Amino acid sequence: MGFKGINGQMFFNILYNTAQSVVRTPDLDLEIKAAIKEPGSISEAAKSISRFKAFVESLSRFVEDRKTAPRRGSIPFFVSYFWQIKNSTKWPIYYNP
Repeated sequence: MGFKGINGQMFFNILYNTAQSVVRTPDLDLEIKAAIKEPGSISEAAKSISRFKAFVESLSRFVEDRKTAPRRGSIPFFVSYFWQIKNSTKWPIYYNP
């Protein structure tokens, strides 16, 4: 599957395009860097996902057509993909069932 699917690269592209359209690319940069930093615990992972989810939702409010908004359901895959690169035994990629 890899990163190039709907929850990886496509999700990133939608996030970037949405952030760019509302002049929030610097915020996107900071939020992605914070979200993909390897958490120290499950509790930190949950907080990281929640924070990133809040940011994604803040961007989504500016999208008129809901079908083109960044999907919250992509967030666990997106962040865990980067966590597993840093520590694959501790952080497997989360795949939506």
